[in-house]
Amino acid sequence: MTPSEFFNKVMSKYVTVLPTGELVYDEQFAGAWYTGDKLNVALTNEISQTDKIPGVIYHLYRFSYNHLLKLRDEIVPLMREYTIFSVGIAPQHNWVDIMLEDESYIENARSSFATRFLYYEESAVRFTVSVMPSFANTHIHGVEE
Repeated sequence: MTPSEFFNKVMSKYVTVLPTGELVYDEQFAGAWYTGDKLNVALTNEISQTDKIPGVIYHLYRFSYNHLLKLRDEIVPLMREYTIFSVGIAPQHNWVDIMLEDESYIENARSSFATRFLYYEESAVRFTVSVMPSFANTHIHGVEE
């Protein structure tokens, strides 16, 4: 079995692909990722030894992937308001990773998100400050301005 076939076999237990191409995740599924050549699968419930697939490293996590998706989807419309330039899910950490340009917005975002969002929990998000590269003033060699 190729690595791709193995991945698809494992994921078929937790993810359904609808005819529209939309992915529907099982409520116990919390994420999947590779560490080197080892497939890791995170679940929100323990599974029996007989249900485990040999060759997969299992983890028990608090938040389902569906929960993290809903939280991410609540944050996306507010990206400009809080100088957020990246929102993504980090399945290996079981959180939504929020990258902001300005550290001064973190506390305001935390308190606002806690009151505005149905799916917000402090441990389900991680704020990172990083300067987004600006290309506005970049001179491209050979291009006249």
